[in-house]
Amino acid sequence: MKIVGSRIELRIPGNHPESVRLLGVCLRNLSLSVFDPQGAAEIELAMVEAVNNSILHAKPGASDIQLTFSLSPRGVEIDLQDEGQPLDPRILEAAGQRWDFDPSDIQNLPEGGMGLMLIKKLMNEVSYRHENGRNWWSFSKFHPSAAPTQAQDARTTIAGR
Repeated sequence: MKIVGSRIELRIPGNHPESVRLLGVCLRNLSLSVFDPQGAAEIELAMVEAVNNSILHAKPGASDIQLTFSLSPRGVEIDLQDEGQPLDPRILEAAGQRWDFDPSDIQNLPEGGMGLMLIKKLMNEVSYRHENGRNWWSFSKFHPSAAPTQAQDARTTIAGR
């Protein structure tokens, strides 16, 4: 961990998925200085999903994941990088457009595909690009008093399209 001004830089081992939960708790507690408990819990859940996706899907057991967390009165900005396989931009674009399941039918919830949907619902901005063999993700969540008028609707940006 490295602290630079109001920015915290972390490396998460790609072969230690058990460290993700601890990361989430740390990010939630850091977020409490700007957000209420619900907003901080939403940041925790979104980032646990994002890091889990990197560990499980991008390149399982591979290189470290780099995460940069910046906090300001406006909200939080989180950047995540890994050296995994690129994400098909259509998957991110389609995530969250439709809920194709009955949430009350717990026994038949889908096994996959919900992580990106959750991230897009919980964060105000999500952007992704694959460049020089690395996946680059950026996530923003605005403090309610600093948010644009449609803060609850995530804006998704996919570079290189």
